[in-house]
Amino acid sequence: MDLCKLRTLASLALLGALAAVVPLGFARAQDEEPETVSRGFAIPQTREARALAERTEGHLAAQRWSEAFTLLQELLTQHRGEVLLPPEIAQDVDEIARQGAAVWAREKLASLPAEARELY
Repeated sequence: MDLCKLRTLASLALLGALAAVVPLGFARAQDEEPETVSRGFAIPQTREARALAERTEGHLAAQRWSEAFTLLQELLTQHRGEVLLPPEIAQDVDEIARQGAAVWAREKLASLPAEARELY
């Protein structure tokens, strides 16, 4: 055999060996579980928003509409992305449903007596 044919046969043998090995590695990579990445998150819940809501409740109960409107407006604008833990819950736990501060404020405004809504 001449040198050219030997090189061609050696190249073909090498390619054949590579062709047999590459699919095995690919199949093994597909069988492996993808790595799971855990990402933490925080619920935007502040004591300030809860304190404003409690103060608002006091003003509403005493029918101090002007003070209540000021606090409701603050909840709507400055705390709109935060949530409120229900006041009857002393300790924060994951299973408790939370209400958005802005949603709470809008519901309070909607539930005002007609005379108070006219003032707003």
